[in-house]
Amino acid sequence: WIFCLVRTSTEGKLAIHHQGSEQEYEIPLNWDAGGIAEAEFAIPKEAKQGIYLLQFRRNKSNYGGENIGSFRVEAYRVPTMRATLQGPAKAQVNASAVDIDVQINYLAGGAAAMLPVKLRSQVMPKGVFFADYEGFVFANGAVKAGKEEARNAMSRYNSEDDEEESAPQQEDGAAQAKTLKAQSFSLDAAGAARANIAGLPHSETPQDLLAEVEYRDANGETLNSSTRIALWPSAVVVGIKPDGWVSSKDHLKFQLLALDLSGKPVAGAELK
Repeated sequence: WIFCLVRTSTEGKLAIHHQGSEQEYEIPLNWDAGGIAEAEFAIPKEAKQGIYLLQFRRNKSNYGGENIGSFRVEAYRVPTMRATLQGPAKAQVNASAVDIDVQINYLAGGAAAMLPVKLRSQVMPKGVFFADYEGFVFANGAVKAGKEEARNAMSRYNSEDDEEESAPQQEDGAAQAKTLKAQSFSLDAAGAARANIAGLPHSETPQDLLAEVEYRDANGETLNSSTRIALWPSAVVVGIKPDGWVSSKDHLKFQLLALDLSGKPVAGAELK
């Protein structure tokens, strides 16, 4: 650590005091012509963890002083490994299972051969939005005949964001978050493995598959890495937008739109 102080007295020193114990260090100060002193403090290996107070002690005082700042010393283990997860290159349409490639390497070089890992996965609702088509609602499920109260619609919308635990599918086909069975396995000699995540729930609306690998780093800490894969019910995404704000029960107009999964219009798509 390097500290700079502006002179407030002709004599003084910097005291570094550990809060919660009697551990203390003193550093003499040498002022330059501009009235500024620079002090460098190398944190000793035996230094206690916690908060250290910086105190300016005038003249030859050995106790107390004016508090001018603080810093914290904590233990930190530098990671020695890095994990990557790679899903399929092609879009997943009506997929019941997905393959995930896991690769873990040492940062210094070399593969984490035979390393035990745990793979967790969860399927959750996916919001669909295309920047070029503001105002359109995309792939939000089938329509049920009849009226729907605005309050109920809002409650269903909020539940998509708040639901975290496994739950059954809704009657309208919209998906709920579902946690899948965790898998434990070991990587091969190249520090790699391919895991198959099966039992993906069917849904009439888009979903996200969140996969996370957990492993023990060589420094003793448990680390993880994750990826997200889109699950589509169809290769065509349908959007709808009210045409104007003024409508009556006898006259409603809508704009319909069919896009591919990259957001490009699909020519000749039949909509009803």
